[in-house]
Amino acid sequence: MTQDLQLSQELERSYWSNSSQLIRIDSTKQRERKQGIEEFTIEYFYDILDLCRRVDPNMTEATKLAHLWRGLKQSLHEKFWSLKPNS
Repeated sequence: MTQDLQLSQELERSYWSNSSQLIRIDSTKQRERKQGIEEFTIEYFYDILDLCRRVDPNMTEATKLAHLWRGLKQSLHEKFWSLKPNS
């Protein structure tokens, strides 16, 4: 095996290992993310959607909504409850 091929394979393994690790980190952030007391809802909204995109670009809208609702401030839960879809 040539040195160029070995280097290429090492770089590819390293890339996929790092990518997998970043996805796991983003997935954890996504699950644990809560809206801050002073955080604007729109900032929280876009942060969650960005995490969803990074974790799974093909994530369903229902799953994205579940992640959004999970970390939303309690006071907003009460205001938005009537807008939440049933499924």
